[in-house]
Amino acid sequence: MESPKSREFTLGEFIDIWKATNEFPISGATPKIFVNGQAVSTSLSETKIQKHDEIVLVYGNKPSQIPSFYQFPEGE
Repeated sequence: MESPKSREFTLGEFIDIWKATNEFPISGATPKIFVNGQAVSTSLSETKIQKHDEIVLVYGNKPSQIPSFYQFPEGE
């Protein structure tokens, strides 16, 4: 997320903004959360996100592989 202020954001804040402009696929369901390939036990509202984090939300069965890294273009 981009902001005029430098501060920590949570995944829940991102989802709330995204829901305002897109159709969120599963209303009321609780996803399994992975950040940079690692499962996290915090809720959406407690999961802090950083620039270039690789975030995966799993609804239902966990896939065999969870992405852990994305190579952003230089300067991004």
